[in-house]
Amino acid sequence: MTNVERPSVVRDEHLNFLSGLRNSGSANMLGTATLLQEMDAALSQMEVCAVLAYWMTWYPGPHNNGFVPLQRSELNRLVDFIRRDSR
Repeated sequence: MTNVERPSVVRDEHLNFLSGLRNSGSANMLGTATLLQEMDAALSQMEVCAVLAYWMTWYPGPHNNGFVPLQRSELNRLVDFIRRDSR
């Protein structure tokens, strides 16, 4: 298991916003880059990717005592996907 350090750009508001979207079922989480950037216009595209990637390692899931950790290779694939999706 890889522990991912929280990037300095990640704020609790970002995590709460993404968790709210996930819980509402109103958005595909891999397509939320635009919504996150609208929520915090100060974020660059790379910062949005960092926030989303971190949230996806942080968000409680059904396994591993409530958390689903990502391996480094999975995290890299996820960041690449988010970058392509947000162009």
